[in-house]
Amino acid sequence: MISETIFILVLEIFLGAKNLLGRVEALSVFSIFIPVNSKVINMVNRQRDIRNLLERLDEHRSEVIQDIDSRDYLLEAERVGRKYTTILALMFMTSPILTFISTSTSNYFHDYEEKRLTFRIFIPWSMAEYRFYLAGNILASLIFLAASTMFVAFATLNFTFTYQMKGYLNALQNNFNRKGPKDQSIYKNHQLYIALINDFNDIFSGQIYIDILVSSMMPCGFAYALLQMEKLHESSYMSDWYEEEPKVRRNLLILMTTTVKPAIPNYRFTNNIQFLHDDNKFR
Repeated sequence: MISETIFILVLEIFLGAKNLLGRVEALSVFSIFIPVNSKVINMVNRQRDIRNLLERLDEHRSEVIQDIDSRDYLLEAERVGRKYTTILALMFMTSPILTFISTSTSNYFHDYEEKRLTFRIFIPWSMAEYRFYLAGNILASLIFLAASTMFVAFATLNFTFTYQMKGYLNALQNNFNRKGPKDQSIYKNHQLYIALINDFNDIFSGQIYIDILVSSMMPCGFAYALLQMEKLHESSYMSDWYEEEPKVRRNLLILMTTTVKPAIPNYRFTNNIQFLHDDNKFR
């Protein structure tokens, strides 16, 4: 399915489009399918790693749910995540149907002078007759639907991980404020969250970096990332770790050095860890 889609898009670019608008439309469709297909290939290739990551998340979720003081943070984050996932899924899954209806309606009112498709792709048969045009438009819509399904699957996984991590980190932040630095579970969970985030980035790094590249280059987005990294660096050194007893001091130093050690800057790491390290958390 993926190879056929790319093939017909390439044919459309070089053979099917006879004007500038047609070439732009074909290139636009091509640019959509490349990142979507790369996500699918990556998910299929790394499915064992993804399954292992989800099992670790589910195992830790069972532990957090049993904690009365922490469960509300996780459940609230999951509720928000489900809401956004549902909205995104409805939007993308209904888009092929609505586009098919609008395209067919537009062609009908223009007496099929220019038979436009849902997607600007190469159709290997003549669409002079209405039935052949209808078949071509259905094929284009099915390809559109397949791409939407692939994207929704990736986005659902992305939202699930992001909002679960947000709930975990908010709960960890609350435990740190409530129990203080002497609670050993704080450091254990902190190390677990760092490992989960690093593993997630390792699996999806290429796809995520491509998706956020443009937004990262925007002045406001780039400045925000720099501010978060600087804020993280400063907050780690605001703790009175030198006044604590040796065992607690050691744990705080490990947490501090683990968090601020040099790493490849990426969007997900800085935005997840900021929930744990704000200026007032170590005062």
